[in-house]
Amino acid sequence: MTVTQSAVTLLQAADLPKCQELALDRDWPREDVKWRLLFAIGEPYGIRVGDSLAACAVLTKFGDIAAVSMVLVASRFGRRGLGRQVLTHLLDEAGDGTVFLHATPAGRPLYESLGFAATGGVVTCRGTASGTPSPATRAATPDDHAAIRALDRRAWGVARTSLLDRLFLGQVRVFECDGAVAGYAVASDHGVETVIGPVVAEDEAMACALAVDTARAAGGPVRVDAGVHAKALRAAVEDAGIAPVRTVPLMARGPLPGDAAMRFAPAMQAVG
Repeated sequence: MTVTQSAVTLLQAADLPKCQELALDRDWPREDVKWRLLFAIGEPYGIRVGDSLAACAVLTKFGDIAAVSMVLVASRFGRRGLGRQVLTHLLDEAGDGTVFLHATPAGRPLYESLGFAATGGVVTCRGTASGTPSPATRAATPDDHAAIRALDRRAWGVARTSLLDRLFLGQVRVFECDGAVAGYAVASDHGVETVIGPVVAEDEAMACALAVDTARAAGGPVRVDAGVHAKALRAAVEDAGIAPVRTVPLMARGPLPGDAAMRFAPAMQAVG
């Protein structure tokens, strides 16, 4: 069987190390936490050539929308159309709903050729936040989970139950307004750094307080993927010691539902 004849198949848990090897082959980090999350809540697909994994990508569905991530082709199988093949398969699996992704410079031409268009993006910021959390926010309790789920659904237009169930295992902070939860942020330990996100709030002042306080409570190196529209948020995290590193475009096929003005930072670029 030639490479171009190889089928796209659904990967299994035993394939996770092969995906990580593929990532390392393309000079991506190993990212154990991210890969385990994606295998748990998403649908990982790949193209096998003999005993090797030649390409992979992950589709994570939330109702009528789906995120595409980890589109990787082994360097020795590059420029043979495998990226297009696996991505086309994912789009077929996604059906008629909106599909979105955060694009690398290398992948953007492929995504544009398949109908994706830029619709915002994020500025990746890294550093260690100075100071201690302010009284404006507080640590969430299980009693807040229903309100957080409702807030997230307003922001995204769909229920992201599988993702939130796992995010609740991290450090969660909330902002209250008139006794009701009006914003939330999560700190997830990814080993080398803590990822701050999602940051979802009814206004940017709340988002600023949540992002900075959550970063301060985490301690140590953090990462915030701040929305390109959120200039005040980026200024707030930079003032706290978390500096911008690069900008990554968000691309979509179709309109994203929900209230985009409430979405200040994703949980991670792989899932939104």
